[in-house]
Order: sequence, then structure tokens, then C-alpha cells
Amino acid sequence: MMEMMNYRLENQITSLRLVTILVLFYIISYAFKLTFLLLDVLTNVITESLPRLISSCLMAITIAFSLLVVSIHVKNKMIPYLISVLDAFMLLFLFHAYTTVGETKFKAIFLSVLIALIGFLLVSVFVNKYGQLQNEIAKTNNEKLQNYNELQKKANELKENIKELERKKTESLRFFCEDCETPFSSQNAKNRHKCKPIKE
Repeated sequence: MMEMMNYRLENQITSLRLVTILVLFYIISYAFKLTFLLLDVLTNVITESLPRLISSCLMAITIAFSLLVVSIHVKNKMIPYLISVLDAFMLLFLFHAYTTVGETKFKAIFLSVLIALIGFLLVSVFVNKYGQLQNEIAKTNNEKLQNYNELQKKANELKENIKELERKKTESLRFFCEDCETPFSSQNAKNRHKCKPIKE
């Protein structure tokens, strides 16, 4: 009990739930970044501010969560790297790294690469942890199924044993002495039997 309490914080830090919360925060921030980028790009396409904001938000949320789904379910290992590179470019656009100079440009590039790398690592950890959870669930289900099959096999064996005992009992009851009620395995054994009748 003491050991479990000592590692409670560590277990929470390394848990799938914490990773999931962080990934959701990352996806929400990704949606915000996309929203601002889309608002900038769509300024000349959609002149009305409210429709532009609504369309930008909806597209950003859809794209952000789609990227998460693709990262998890697509088996191609290059997809997460591609998403990370695109995230870095998007941040470079948002930070106006192409128009700034000097230290500001260096900070913009550094932050873009750092945030994209953290996002990539978060999604990778999430995918690995979720995969481990699915493997554990599958292993537990297989063990339960195996135990069930073994119990079913034992139950069938017991049923067969019961049937055999009932058959032997039925056979033994077919030949019994009418006087002393002793059961016999065959008619010959019964014929050879000599007994004293039960006194009433």
C-alpha cells in the first residue's frame, strides 16, 4: 500500500489520461493557430467578418482533429513527421518569420520548431500509450476467453462423467434381486446370487 502511495504522482504523470489531456490542449491550440492563419488568408475571399470567422473556426477545428485522427490510425510513419513540418511552417507564417529580421526572426524560427517538435512528440507518445492500452485489453480478453474455454471444457468433461455414472447406475438397476434388492451388473450375476429375503 505504501509503495503504491509513494508512486501515485509518478503514475499520474506517466498515465494515458494526462497525455490525452495534453494532446487535446495541443489540438485546440492547433485549431486556434489555423483559425488565425485562415482569417488572414480569407480576408480578400470572404469580406464579411462574421462568416469569415465562422468558416475559419469550423475549418480549423476539422483540420486539427483530422490531423490527430490521421496520426493515430494511419500506419505510415512519415505522416506524423509531415504534420510536424507543416505545423512548423504554419507557425513561421503566424510569427511573420519571413518578414522579420535579426533576433526576432531567430526567436520566431526557434519557437516554431520547438512547438512543432513538442506537438510531434506528444502525438507520438499518445499513439504509443494508446496502442499499449489496446494490447493490454486484447491480452486480458484473450486470457478471459482462454479461461472460459478451459472452464467450458471441464464442464463438458463433468457432464460426460455424470452421463457415464448415470448410465452405470441405470445398468446396475436393471438387474437387482427382488428379495434383498441387491443390484447386479448382469443377469448371470443375478442368477448366481443366493440371498435371504428381507424380513418385513
